Amino acid sequence: MTSIEETSAECSAVLFEACANILPGGCIVPDKNLDQIQANILHDREEMALALVNESLTQDPHNLNLQAYKAYLLYLLDENAEALKICNQILIATNEIGVSSDAYQIPKGFIHAVKASILLDDDDHTAALEALNKAIQQENHPFYSTLRACIYFVLEDFNQAISDATDAINRFNGYSIFSPDRNEAVSEMYAIRAISSMMLGLDWQDDFRQAISLGS
Repeated sequence: MTSIEETSAECSAVLFEACANILPGGCIVPDKNLDQIQANILHDREEMALALVNESLTQDPHNLNLQAYKAYLLYLLDENAEALKICNQILIATNEIGVSSDAYQIPKGFIHAVKASILLDDDDHTAALEALNKAIQQENHPFYSTLRACIYFVLEDFNQAISDATDAINRFNGYSIFSPDRNEAVSEMYAIRAISSMMLGLDWQDDFRQAISLGS
């Protein structure tokens, strides 16, 4: 076999292995552990979900959807440094686009949103806002509005906090497994809107009552 034929055969083998995990239309075949991983995330069993993600990554280390899960779970487990490292690796590998997948229930902009959450935890509010704006440019997901409302609230930009909180209250439906419980999220938005309104000298009592009602 000539060197050209050898190279062609090697390329064909690589392409075959890559395509073996792809369905028509470019959808990644879900990992065999995916249902269990998602169930564990929904029931706040982050350590169990992470163990399954790591098991799957030993078989498919370049699966960026699984890497996105890992970053998110590490963030939930307060492993912010490692989570941020994975977020940055995914963004570099995808030219700042990140990953999205219907099968994995990952919305567009998700990695930027995880990165924003980590930066918010680390009190880097300006960088957190920048990351979240990138997420919202990719998909105007109501979950992202809840995060940005929190950032604006911390930055004491109360008008913007009210705007994003209102948007989240009106649109939040919790369709992603990565979104918190709807009542919990909307209760927090009512609380942010109430306190922001109070700081601006606006009516706040109705929002406060809504926050208490949904949070109880």
